[in-house]
Amino acid sequence: RHVRVVRSDEGLRACLADVERLRGQTEDLGAEGPARLAEALELENLLTVAEIMARAALLRTESRGSHCREDHPGRDDAHWRTSIVTRRVEGRMEQYTARLPRLVAAAA
Repeated sequence: RHVRVVRSDEGLRACLADVERLRGQTEDLGAEGPARLAEALELENLLTVAEIMARAALLRTESRGSHCREDHPGRDDAHWRTSIVTRRVEGRMEQYTARLPRLVAAAA
């Protein structure tokens, strides 16, 4: 609900709070048997994707393409002609910006 096309700092932070709250409520699901373990793993993956999206959207303080920030309505090519890379380092999420090479489709 907070990471739609039109986003804001307040909504993105609310999304991150929701993710943390939900993680706290689902910690013991896997102990209820194999079917619940599969559900718990899928839920953890969905929460991880939600966290990645919200953190990246918070980091990108501009509007670009389908990412529209109410609080940063303009495009900022001087600072944001980059990609946001997410990785896990020692159990925590790390994000940074990088200029990635453009992929060119090979001729068939």
